[in-house]
Amino acid sequence: MLKTTIAGVAILIASTTASMAWTGWATTGVNFRSGPSTYHDVLGTIPQCGKVSVGASENGWYRIRWSGHWGWVSSNYISSERCGYSGGGYHSDGGYKSRGHSRGGYSGGGGYNSGGGY
Repeated sequence: MLKTTIAGVAILIASTTASMAWTGWATTGVNFRSGPSTYHDVLGTIPQCGKVSVGASENGWYRIRWSGHWGWVSSNYISSERCGYSGGGYHSDGGYKSRGHSRGGYSGGGGYNSGGGY
């Protein structure tokens, strides 16, 4: 009985957490950080109009999933409205820093970097 109750609670929590996530877009090139402040390391730069999944918020920061990784971005730079980028040839390779070695095919320092954002 106890195992059934615990399993049911775990499923409820997992489904509630998943349903709270929403899709957002970066309003400008913005730093993707390891924690919810400018004191945390920059893991990469999300390009303008980069699509992200927003999972939580803390003190003006969103915990997001981008390019296969979880990190943090200032909520000032994420919008629920889809970007209307027009102009041919735009491409981003993801921009996730690999810390000097290859992890899962991500390249060090690549991607669009406007220098803006937190």
